[in-house]
Amino acid sequence: GGLVGENIGAIAQSYSTGSVSGDSFVGGLVGNNGGVSIVTQSYSTGSVVGNGSYIGGLAGLNNGTITQSYATGSVEGNDSASFGVGGLVGDNRGTVIQSFSTGSVVGSSHVGGLVGNNGGVSIVTQSYSTGSVSGDVVVGGLVGSNGGVSTVTQSYSTGSVVGNGSYIGGLAGLNNGTITQSYATGSVEGNDSATFGVGGLVGYNYGTVIQCYSTGVSVSGLMNVGGLIGYNNEDSSVIQSYWDTETSGQNSSSGGTGKTTAEMKQQATFAGWDFINIWGIINTNTYPY
Repeated sequence: GGLVGENIGAIAQSYSTGSVSGDSFVGGLVGNNGGVSIVTQSYSTGSVVGNGSYIGGLAGLNNGTITQSYATGSVEGNDSASFGVGGLVGDNRGTVIQSFSTGSVVGSSHVGGLVGNNGGVSIVTQSYSTGSVSGDVVVGGLVGSNGGVSTVTQSYSTGSVVGNGSYIGGLAGLNNGTITQSYATGSVEGNDSATFGVGGLVGYNYGTVIQCYSTGVSVSGLMNVGGLIGYNNEDSSVIQSYWDTETSGQNSSSGGTGKTTAEMKQQATFAGWDFINIWGIINTNTYPY
């Protein structure tokens, strides 16, 4: 890590600015943030390059808590077998709260604008990413993969997403956990002949999606392409969630409800959503935010 290789305590109001390179467990600030460790109100701005797995703009691996922190440097996993590459955290097994990343992210498998792999019993809440994301399989604008008992809530991504294989999504490439009250606005492209499961929000869903939306300027791929969900497993749920049929260029989805741009900018479209405590909207002018 740019500041600490392994953290087993607390890091507060700290930063690193230099570039960092290594094999695995590579982070702009911390290589490995341990199980009861905390990183708060800290940041990194340098580029991060790893030759293996668990590569993140702030932390390579997080088992603890990261709160009110950010990373702005580019992140690259330059090995074809790299797993867990994220703009903020490569592999998250803990909690990420009120944090963000803005740098571009490039990797192979489980690649995300904020978190590459959100696995174990992990949480991402009130966080966002804005950088472009590209990879091979399981690639998402916010998280590459959201695991079975993991959650993403009140978070968003705006960067473009490009995948060379399967499971490519504007917010999450693969979801078998729970995603609530979140959205994606970036374009999504599956550009390989073997691409399967490309969605404006989620590429492959076999978990739960509640009160989410996507507005990507285009969503394209080869097989199982959807405006919101590319492929939705039969045991999965998509509830009160929507996509913009005009901006995405997609009239169908494996889950959710398609709406015109004008309808997506009307509060009445989003029945059951909390526009007092959680969401905001300027009727006829903006999407929910």
